Amino acid sequence: MTPDQDGSSIFTVLHDQHVRTRDLLSEVAGSSGVARQQAFDALRELLAAHEAAEEVVLRPTARRLAYHEITVARDGEERRIAAMLAALEKLDVDGPAFAETFGTMGEAILMHTWYEEAEEFPAVKARLTLREQQRMGTWTQRAFALAPTHPHPAVAGSPVAQWTVGPFTALMDRARDGFTRAREALDLAAMREGEW
Repeated sequence: MTPDQDGSSIFTVLHDQHVRTRDLLSEVAGSSGVARQQAFDALRELLAAHEAAEEVVLRPTARRLAYHEITVARDGEERRIAAMLAALEKLDVDGPAFAETFGTMGEAILMHTWYEEAEEFPAVKARLTLREQQRMGTWTQRAFALAPTHPHPAVAGSPVAQWTVGPFTALMDRARDGFTRAREALDLAAMREGEW
């Protein structure tokens, strides 16, 4: 059985990513030099894909189910975290400014994931069938397996703009593209199987 066929709900997939995020936060905080840079890069990649999954798969469903206040709060938290990540990308991982900003960002991530699991996930889960939860989990798993290639449209062709915006923005766009492609492929497959 392939990972995208294991029947995991989106909430299980996202929770597992929250656990991995906490592990990577600890790795970054507890290391230095090359090891810290590698752990930070892994964290950025995971957060980009994770936030894109929530933006493309989870949030539209939460909005459709009229959880406006919850989605506005979570989106705001994610924007704050993305801004801190962009700032961190420009800093020396062993410098004091990195440590201070990373500590603040880590706290923001932990609070964000707590609110998602305590408020957003249960509210949305209560209104979805198990099949819908599993389908959304499949979208998420398949998208993580894709390797999108296009750069951020606002910075394509401009090395100066790419440095200013930072790699996290491009990572988010690649992940978003992956989720869109995964969802389109699954929707097409479902139509062919008569599920729509």
